[in-house]
Formats: sequence, structure tokens, C-alpha cells
Amino acid sequence: MPEPQFTVAIVGAGFGGLAAGIKLQERGIDDYVIFDRNDDVGGTWLANQYPGVEVDIPSVTYSYKFALNPDWSAVFAPGSELLQYARDIAERFGIRERIRFGTAVTAADFDETTDLWTVTTASGETVTARFLISCHGALSTPATPALPGLENFSGKVLRSASWDHDYDLTGKRVAIIGTGATGIQIIPTIAPDVEHLTVVQRTAIWVLPKPNAPIPDRLRGVYRFAPKLQLLPRFLIDSTFEIAETLGVVYNKQLPAITRGMEKLCLRHLRGQVKDPELRTKLTPHYGYACKRPSFSNDYFPTFNRDNVDLETSPITEITGSGVVFADGRRLEIDALILATGFKIFDLPYTIRGVGGQDLGDTWDSERMHAYEGITVPDFPNLFLAPDLTA
Repeated sequence: MPEPQFTVAIVGAGFGGLAAGIKLQERGIDDYVIFDRNDDVGGTWLANQYPGVEVDIPSVTYSYKFALNPDWSAVFAPGSELLQYARDIAERFGIRERIRFGTAVTAADFDETTDLWTVTTASGETVTARFLISCHGALSTPATPALPGLENFSGKVLRSASWDHDYDLTGKRVAIIGTGATGIQIIPTIAPDVEHLTVVQRTAIWVLPKPNAPIPDRLRGVYRFAPKLQLLPRFLIDSTFEIAETLGVVYNKQLPAITRGMEKLCLRHLRGQVKDPELRTKLTPHYGYACKRPSFSNDYFPTFNRDNVDLETSPITEITGSGVVFADGRRLEIDALILATGFKIFDLPYTIRGVGGQDLGDTWDSERMHAYEGITVPDFPNLFLAPDLTA
């Protein structure tokens, strides 16, 4: 039987890929390789550097338990700090030299005769490994809306996952499509600078108040002196989220009062921040809390009180060379169009073929997405999908 070039091949150098490498090293497995299509570590935090980006769960829980970070500047840290944390981890644990940057994986095939995985890159290079850990992440493939004429738009198209920081929005007429977790961060950040901002909303989002506050220097000093003290707030926050999600999502039918209570909290937040009753109606979701992912923000709703911001709920029928055409026939002339339309959740960015050439993407399309404990899939031996590796 031929020997593989590496014991383990890892796809992705985000938080999952870095943790996989660290844990392999802890177990004495040093012959592994990590592939990443980008030129640095960080995964989604490297790709998503749009205005206003910040983590939407408390920062203290967004770190490895074995490498706590005492230097978060706020309860919900900005994306730049998440990226720097990933870079620091890569250096601290000696992971960077194991990564092949700028190397996109196009396919991974399992050979039943040798029990090896062959990983193929965009350059045509092949690498064999006994085990394959796919840490491509749930948010790796941006979703581009199917808008007729989008390719004909002569202005600037900006995407949240590949933001062009050389383009200045100051004084521009801008439209943004998408009011999810990304959109509600971008909108209040750019509104003060643009001439006019049109927010195109397909579905309203439930928005909770964001208990975001700076972490005092004195407290950060305490955490640096005794890092494990962070485990207490981490435990409390994790427990609160786990209980809230379990009761409010899994058992929402048995405990409808919890869902109604969260809706009342969101509506009270909306009423306290938006003056116009007609606008409040447009911003009120017409589905139950947690049917779609809710979010946190203290400045999203107040943005619609600005004179230079409009909320548009009419569907887009066409993108022209100079702007947008809505279903009621109105035309909007713009200089820039922002696509904050999210990602194809859990999309496979490369082909994975298991026993008998079975394609994982096709299998999931026909049989729905499934994996044992979220990690392994039948007929794909020695393939491991990255779970939450921050514990």
C-alpha cells in the first residue's frame, strides 16, 4: 500500500482549520498540510472587512478555550480584532508554515484501493493524505442575487465578502440590497457619508438591543494577569445562549410565551427608535421570532430617521446601466450598488467524492444535508467536517 504524502490534509485556514492543526500537533501528528485560497489566515474575517463589521456574539466566547484573548476592546469586538486574533494564533502555535496560501482546492477524491484521499488544487497539483478535514466554513460562498441586468450596471458594485476599500462612498447615491446580519451593520456605518442611501428590503428582520460596551482597560489588565477568569463570563454567556436557543427555537411550540416575549422586546426596541408609524410597519417582521436568524443592533433602526435614507420594500425587476427598476415601474438612479445578500449556507466550495465516486454535494442535494454528530458522512471514509472547535 502506498504511503500518503501527509497524514492529514485540511481545507481552510479559518478558525476551524487553525484549531484542527493545533489539536493535531497536541497529539503528535505533525505531518499535515492546510490549504487556503486566500493569502492569509482568518477565513470569513479575512474576506468580510466591510464597514461596520463586528462579531454578533459576545467576544469572550469567540475564542479558543485553550487560547483565551484578554484584549477584546468591546463586548462585541470589531472584525479587525477577530482577524488579528486568528493571525496571532497562527504565529503562536506555529501553524503558518504548514499553510499553502493562495491555493484553492477544487476536488478531493477517495481511492478505495489505497484508502487515501487525493486533493486537487486549482493549479492542477495533487496531494495525497490518509485523512481529510474540511474546514471550508458555513459562510464561504457568497450568494449573488439573480437580478436581470446586474452585469450591465455601469456604476460600482460592492460585495460584503470582498469589499473594495479603494472606492469612496462619500457623496454617492447608493442602494443596498439585503437587511440581514451584514446589512444592518453596513447601513448605519455608511449612511452619514453618502448623499443618499436606499435600503432595499425583501424581508424585515427581528432586531434586539445590542448590549455592547467597551471593556475597561483595568478589566483587560486583570484578564491578562489571570486569563482563566474569562471562563466565568464565557460560561454564563454560553449557558444563557444555549438555554435561550433551546427553549425559544427547539421548544417554541411548547413554550410560545418565550417567543412572544422576545417579539415584544424587539417591537419595543423598534418603537423606541423609529418615529414614523408607517416606517415602523415596514420594519416589522411578519413571521415568528427565530424563524429567521434575529440580530442585534442599536443604530440600525435610527438610521431610517435620517433625511438621506429611504426604505424600499417594492421588489426589484431589473438592474439597468444607471440604476434600479422596481416592480411598480419606478426607476432609481444610483452610483453604487451594495450586495449584502449573504452566503450559500454550508455550500461546498469544492467537489468531494467518496466511495464509488459518490459526490457529497449531489448526495446532500438529493437526501438533504446530514452528517453524524455534524462531523462524518456515510460512504466518505476518513472525511471529517469541521465542528465548533473553540472548546
